[in-house]
Amino acid sequence: MRGALVALALVACASGPPATPLRFVTATTAELEAAAAADTTWFELREGDEVPLTLLFAGMLEGGAEALRLRAKTTFWVVLRRGKPPRLSFDGRTLHGGTLAESLLRLGPGDDGRPEAVFVIVAGPEETRRGALRQLQSP
Repeated sequence: MRGALVALALVACASGPPATPLRFVTATTAELEAAAAADTTWFELREGDEVPLTLLFAGMLEGGAEALRLRAKTTFWVVLRRGKPPRLSFDGRTLHGGTLAESLLRLGPGDDGRPEAVFVIVAGPEETRRGALRQLQSP
């Protein structure tokens, strides 16, 4: 019985955050390569961190954009686990089990009056996503 409890405790500890998450914006190439080889990596993004973003579309749509920048509005963690979908943590301890983001596609005139497609991705906890989507959908 004692062995089973020890094994259970080890499994529970293994699923939690690492002692030191990897701060994404300051990670070295070697740290990023080691993270890519790990079974689980917790990447920390702090409020104000900015990271480059390459956006790609495939399937029915084709296209992409480079030289975009994302800025963290709050501190959070992106948890990558081999063979599983990415998860978010908003407290650095627990994994958010639901939807990571929602999107909105708007088709209409751009600032210059010509047709424009605007694809909006809203990420974060559900209450944050819902509020942002309501704002974006209001006239």
